[in-house]
Amino acid sequence: MVICGLMASCTQFTKPADPFGLNEPNNKPPRNRGMEGEEMRKLSQIRKKCNTLKGQLRKKQVVENFGDKEIRKLEDFIGDIYSYDYSDRMEIITITNDFADFCGNYTGK
Repeated sequence: MVICGLMASCTQFTKPADPFGLNEPNNKPPRNRGMEGEEMRKLSQIRKKCNTLKGQLRKKQVVENFGDKEIRKLEDFIGDIYSYDYSDRMEIITITNDFADFCGNYTGK
């Protein structure tokens, strides 16, 4: 890199550094993997896990923070949400929000 004063004496310019590697080709993770190499789930698998967790919650007594542990389990099961396509991501957000609403509104009846 050449450091110069008023650009009049500069004859050599270098490309600025790309600290995040955004301009590098093929810097995306493979299509079927998450950011850390974890397997991306299909929407049907996420819905099935959500229904399984709802079934487990229906058997429990309603207490404070009801379903918080199960919400974390579902989020861990999904993994990095930003590794999914936009339309899948919106569907996953809908599924997780509906599950959180179920946990918050469930009365045991």
